[in-house]
Amino acid sequence: MNPAALTTTLVGLRALGEHQRASSLAMERLATGKHINRAKDDPSGMVAGERLAARREVINRVIDARERAGNLLGAFEGGAAEVTEQLQRLHTLTIASANRDGTTVEEREAMQIEAEGILASIAYTVGTTTFNGEAILEKGVQIELGGSSQTVSGLNLSGLGLNATSVVREGGETRVVNSTQVNFADVLDLVDGDAEANQRKVQAALDGVLGVRARVGALMKHGLEGEADALRQELEQVALAESRVMDADIAQEASELVRTQVLEQAATGVIEIARRNAMKTMMLLV
Repeated sequence: MNPAALTTTLVGLRALGEHQRASSLAMERLATGKHINRAKDDPSGMVAGERLAARREVINRVIDARERAGNLLGAFEGGAAEVTEQLQRLHTLTIASANRDGTTVEEREAMQIEAEGILASIAYTVGTTTFNGEAILEKGVQIELGGSSQTVSGLNLSGLGLNATSVVREGGETRVVNSTQVNFADVLDLVDGDAEANQRKVQAALDGVLGVRARVGALMKHGLEGEADALRQELEQVALAESRVMDADIAQEASELVRTQVLEQAATGVIEIARRNAMKTMMLLV
């Protein structure tokens, strides 16, 4: 092979190798959708991308934790709302029974029976409102928010004899157990008891429950939801930055693939022409 043909062939082989490597890289990026598939593709970009991916994972986990905390507070709020409704009904009975001149003893006795039923229902609600097996209305809840622990106390219904209630299930039956063994009739006597005292007890319990619900609402609205929204915004920015570093530009890579394939064909053609010319020269010399 003469020197000119040899030089052309070597140049063509080098160019062919370069174009094949570029074509393979473009196809890999198109197949994976990633601009950086290994550290050698872009060392500094790989480090930045991995750090962004780690931060994205952390944010996702924190958001999940906030959502679980929101579910916990939502369960607490639902049970507390039911207790509020029952207490409001009980408060109505204490007001109605205070009208001794306008009601008969029989009517007040019926109110007493209903009041005791409401108290038992409240005890049942407190005992059966659970989250992950915990009686949250009775024991209260604790959540992580803003890097610190936030506590919501359990409902304080001791004034109604419901301070230590629980629900047990035996033999397929559910019953309310009160460890203080308080007789509901001793707590509220709507028949001939102190009407003002009855109302004060129920109003105090109602105010206490409403106060706890207000704290739950504040934690949900200004705490969990606000923090979750901020985290979601950060997640969007982190994901966008990670995409810019790590993801391939599909249009650019497709264009690069076409370009390198055309150049591959051109390099192959040059090599083939150099080979043929060399053969012709040899034939002339023979």
